[in-house]
Amino acid sequence: MNVVSVTLDYAACTGGSAESVRQFAAALGGPTVSFTSASLLDRCVREPNVVHVPVSGAASFYSVPNRSALRAAEERVRGASFVFCHKLFRYHCDWVRGLGIPYCIVPHGGLDPWVFTYRALRKRAWMASLGRQFFERSAGVLFATAREREKAAPWADRYRSWVVNWPVPYGQVDDPEGARRRVRARLGIAPGDRVLLFLGRLHSMKRPKETVAAFARAATPEAHLILAGPDDEYSAADLTGLPNVHVIGPVYGTAKWELYHAADAFVNLSARENFGYTVAEALAAGLPVVLSPGNDLRGELDPIRCGCLLETDSPDEIAAALQTVLSAPRDMLGAMGARGRAWALANTGVDRFRSQLMNIVEEALELCSSPVF
Repeated sequence: MNVVSVTLDYAACTGGSAESVRQFAAALGGPTVSFTSASLLDRCVREPNVVHVPVSGAASFYSVPNRSALRAAEERVRGASFVFCHKLFRYHCDWVRGLGIPYCIVPHGGLDPWVFTYRALRKRAWMASLGRQFFERSAGVLFATAREREKAAPWADRYRSWVVNWPVPYGQVDDPEGARRRVRARLGIAPGDRVLLFLGRLHSMKRPKETVAAFARAATPEAHLILAGPDDEYSAADLTGLPNVHVIGPVYGTAKWELYHAADAFVNLSARENFGYTVAEALAAGLPVVLSPGNDLRGELDPIRCGCLLETDSPDEIAAALQTVLSAPRDMLGAMGARGRAWALANTGVDRFRSQLMNIVEEALELCSSPVF
């Protein structure tokens, strides 16, 4: 079965949605068509089964390519059985709607109330016109978490929908204890000290400054905070200067998974995460987590007791949660981490993701073939 993904600006620098699209392609084996801004073409995902439709000029306001640029995309989707259309509010949605191929919408947080706090008039107008047609002709809407679906209810509750947690290809570390010792020795952290880990872009939405401030309030001399991730709105220099705060830049592959094993707990205070790959990775690595209310995975994790799930973004509540994980007995942290790991391995596996997607495709195709569709 030929299943295609269609998306917007397929480049790693655009955030977690690009990783999600990559996981769809890996699970389904079909091509990916991206309507990509000309300014991103030097950084976009370049793989054999990816077609980029360049968007430039005045029409880039709505991501409309010229006719000649569309021909390769139309050729690539010819004969497709089904389309997963990722992201909203741009021409690629209109194009998918007009293909005559059954499709499912993947909004990637695009229906979160926060999204309608900027350029709201334009988005609401689209949802009332072209967007309404797009949703009505779809087979349904796919969300990454139950909480994402709940927050999208004002726009999507009249349509069929599914919830599938995105997959986390777990990077197995052959010698976790050895990795823990090596990473800590490299950073000058004693074997018995407590380590909190932040992993993400140094952007205000990820709230690294608030994380450093909360750590400064909660820390003891034997506690450390590691911030790993690429510079963005902030640079490493903006976050250094406090004792035991290590800003180490981006980490990838094996080095990233060794870093998880070097830590005792993971902290994510993001203002908004409709899934949160690093949270799921930390859970898979067996770390207890401290999560802000902006993390949509909380809905799945509430009954798991795998860390401290904050009710507010209050600095007092955050500092108290960090104090808890920095002072909790190690067996208590281990039990939290084990529960989180069991959840992650049961719900974010690659094989499970593939099976769930194919079930959606089959259900949607059966629905589309019914006389009432």
